[in-house]
Amino acid sequence: MEKEESKEMKEETVTSQEEEEELETVAQPEQEPSQIHILRAYIKTQLNQELKQLQQLVEEQLKASEERLSSKLTALEQTLQLHPGKGKNKTK
Repeated sequence: MEKEESKEMKEETVTSQEEEEELETVAQPEQEPSQIHILRAYIKTQLNQELKQLQQLVEEQLKASEERLSSKLTALEQTLQLHPGKGKNKTK
């Protein structure tokens, strides 16, 4: 009688362990999509931050280039106004 009870307890233990393993196996795929979702959201946030920084940097460089070209153009225009005859092709 005791052997049968011991055997049943072992079987129940094995069965419950198997059920837990099955539940863990089933639970993992459900957790993975949420983890993937979290990871995607994190990556998206990081990419957006990086994109904003790059956009700001490009805008600053563009503005600096525009200011440089504008000052060079102004200097060139002033030079041409002071010496209107120079720089023009003379016909023979």
